Amino acid sequence: MPPRFLPRNRLVWLLIFVVLFFPASGCLQGRTRFDAGLVAQGRGDFDEAIKFFTLAINAGDLTRQDLAHAHTNRGVAYAAKGNNRRAIEDFNEAIRLNPDDAEAYTARGNAYSRKGDNDLAIQDYNEAIRLNPDDAEAFTGRGNAASAKGDNDLAIHDYNEAVRLNPNDATAYASRGAAYRTKGDKEHAIRDYDEAIRVNPNDAVTHYNRGLAYAAKGDKDRAIRDYNEAIRLDPNYAVAYSSRGNAYGSKGELDLAIQDFNEAIRLNPNLAEAYAGRGNTASAKGDTDRAIWDYDEAIRLSPNLAEAYYNRGLAYAAKGDKDRAIRDYNEAIRLNPNFAEAYTSRGLSYGTKGDNDLAIQDYNEAIRLNPNIALAYTGRGFASAGKGDRDRAIQDYNEAIRLNPNDVIAYNNRGNAYRIKGDNDRAIQDFDKAIRLNPNYAIAYNSRGNAYRAKGDNDRAIHDYNEAIRLNPNDAVAYFNRGLTRFFLAMFQAAQVDFEKALELNATFPYCAIWLYLARARAGQDGRAELAASVEKLKLVGIAEQIVSLFLGKTTTDDLFSVAKRSDPKWRKETLCEAQYYAGQNALLRGNKTEAGKIFSAAVETCPPNMVEYSGAQAELKQLK
Repeated sequence: MPPRFLPRNRLVWLLIFVVLFFPASGCLQGRTRFDAGLVAQGRGDFDEAIKFFTLAINAGDLTRQDLAHAHTNRGVAYAAKGNNRRAIEDFNEAIRLNPDDAEAYTARGNAYSRKGDNDLAIQDYNEAIRLNPDDAEAFTGRGNAASAKGDNDLAIHDYNEAVRLNPNDATAYASRGAAYRTKGDKEHAIRDYDEAIRVNPNDAVTHYNRGLAYAAKGDKDRAIRDYNEAIRLDPNYAVAYSSRGNAYGSKGELDLAIQDFNEAIRLNPNLAEAYAGRGNTASAKGDTDRAIWDYDEAIRLSPNLAEAYYNRGLAYAAKGDKDRAIRDYNEAIRLNPNFAEAYTSRGLSYGTKGDNDLAIQDYNEAIRLNPNIALAYTGRGFASAGKGDRDRAIQDYNEAIRLNPNDVIAYNNRGNAYRIKGDNDRAIQDFDKAIRLNPNYAIAYNSRGNAYRAKGDNDRAIHDYNEAIRLNPNDAVAYFNRGLTRFFLAMFQAAQVDFEKALELNATFPYCAIWLYLARARAGQDGRAELAASVEKLKLVGIAEQIVSLFLGKTTTDDLFSVAKRSDPKWRKETLCEAQYYAGQNALLRGNKTEAGKIFSAAVETCPPNMVEYSGAQAELKQLK
């Protein structure tokens, strides 16, 4: 709902009206007390004003019309103190005494509007306008009530009329600006805020709202200038500090952002959005634990703040806690079923858990809600690739790149899809593009190394793996891939070093342990003890468990092939490929080169060209010649 702008010329108008039009009377006691009430009201002493208006009402010497004016003014004083119930009682009495008093209807409409009773407010504004079609304030008030009900078009119509009747009505301009901003028409909003500020340059709220409009346009510097002015005019304006913090954060000025959020929280410890903003800044600084603490507090203060749940989900995802992340995305979506980004992020979490079907469902919904979210297409492409549908994946990556031509992840992932399809040249083009866009993107170097290795260009592959490791010395995958390439070149001791490092960085990945064993064995060492020692840490499932058992002498080659043939039909070809390759290695280690050659030849026939075992079998056959 847009910020509420309550009419500010109410008191001034009544003062002028009473002074000019209060009927002459000989009842000086009531009139004198009434005038004293106006003076007190004019200086902002509403308690004193209420006292004198009450004395005037109780004097018993006012005419019926004068008494109505006294009740109206006392109602305005009560409203200024926030006591809308007592204000409405006075306005009711004023209307009973003078049913044709348009100003009393307008004042009561304002009170109802402040209470959130917008239907009753509109009824009163309608009656005020019927009695006085030139009552600009009634049009402004009715516009506010319509805006609060979500009807911004009707609100703008009323603000237009208010401005026509009173071209210097700053409140009407500011309110119309708020309605335009809610409709997403930032240019019209800013023009109205400009006009409101021209009429009343000292209105902190209008400067603040113009700052919001500039922020929505992406003009953070202009937004910050308006927030600065709002804070200068009202140094206790907590929400202005919070919004300025958001602007600084979006500019990457994180320390300034935190200063503003801290000040907002000091001024208003219950301002949930300030905690949420500070959480966003902490997350951007990499302090996810502090971010989560702030999101917790934001949610405690405002349990329906969908953005806070969403951002806390992002923080949990960054910590690797996908299940907690998904729970937060669930809540964000429950609170806002049209939250496309939350569907996208939940899809990413499902994808990292390997649940590609649920991931795709979420990406589909995100794209339905917002067809322009490039990340949703990238994510859906990755999930489709995980299900083996590379053509569908490439279609999605194409769309992601169309929406965001600088999406390095989409280029990298499309390159991997082309590589798996066997089109290594197209893959390398995509990896080249990703690296040009981000020369520090280690993953793209690793991916390009895989494509070069698949083409048999092992020197360029190793060069790319070296660069990936330089950029990310803790990249277990890069060490593993460089180790594979060195192994295929019969550089077994160098490969052993790489596999050792990969296993150190990822102690649960079974293939690190398997290839480390093979590198040691091919270098003339007995690596079975180390392989056996690593078993407890490894995530051994499916064919990998049988391969380890084969090398430890706990099962036979026939058992390995039997398990491969009973595997999931969807992945049976890949599983049989693995069984053949590692059976060939087992034959080599037993000194039976003839049998190994036959098995490697079968692997070349069986394995998809994108698999490591395909390249490995080719390398072994070349060395056996």
